[in-house]
Amino acid sequence: MNRESVINQLKWSIQTLSLDADDQLASFPDFVVVSDELLLEYDNWYRTAIGNYLDFFSDEQLRILKEIDSFIEELPLEDLNVSIADELRTYPFWKELRILAREALQKFNWTSERPPYDRSIYVQG
Repeated sequence: MNRESVINQLKWSIQTLSLDADDQLASFPDFVVVSDELLLEYDNWYRTAIGNYLDFFSDEQLRILKEIDSFIEELPLEDLNVSIADELRTYPFWKELRILAREALQKFNWTSERPPYDRSIYVQG
């Protein structure tokens, strides 16, 4: 993948993190665990982008990307008694992550919109 493709994937992962819960749920096929995909997509594209194109980012942009990464590392244990939809809608972790993602979009001058639905391939297990 070239730099533009990797940066687009990172942008789309941040845009999806910034969406309200119902839009996050609608951004993925029914058979995936949306909360897992949100975090896995960001982790994958964040690490790929900074690992290959570190010079693309300003210090301020790197700071917010690292802040999101650190925040994700603090993810509380999953509550198996709550649906993924309810978790995304009500847990403070997800609300705070949306705020960080929206801040990142501002730092990059990226729009807050739902990214392309076909941006990724999911294997049904």
